[in-house]
Amino acid sequence: MTINISEINKPFYKPKDIKELLNVSLGTVQNMTKDGRLIAIRNTKDRRMITRDSLIAYLDSIGLLISDDGRVDVIYARVSKNKKKER
Repeated sequence: MTINISEINKPFYKPKDIKELLNVSLGTVQNMTKDGRLIAIRNTKDRRMITRDSLIAYLDSIGLLISDDGRVDVIYARVSKNKKKER
């Protein structure tokens, strides 16, 4: 599983968003904010919001982040028959 940097476009993420993105439990996301792997701020309702920069730094540190360099992969395959047509 890799995550393209262009998919991370919001300035803040809810723990639920991180949970779904990383396929971990909500408790794991909370532990990651407690031990500093992710930086979370508290909003006006005292809820955790994970910053975009800390998410990018974390994904990069564990090797799940790929950058969008604008290139496109193209695959070309030519299939020919075993027997060529006679002219």
